[in-house]
Amino acid sequence: MNQPKNDPRYSGNYVFNLSLFSYSHALNEI
Repeated sequence: MNQPKNDPRYSGNYVFNLSLFSYSHALNEI
């Protein structure tokens, strides 16, 4: 389990991390 989190080849993890990042970023915008 040493794969990079933001590697687009792992689309499932990629989408999950992208949504998590967007959520965190949205919280920081408040």
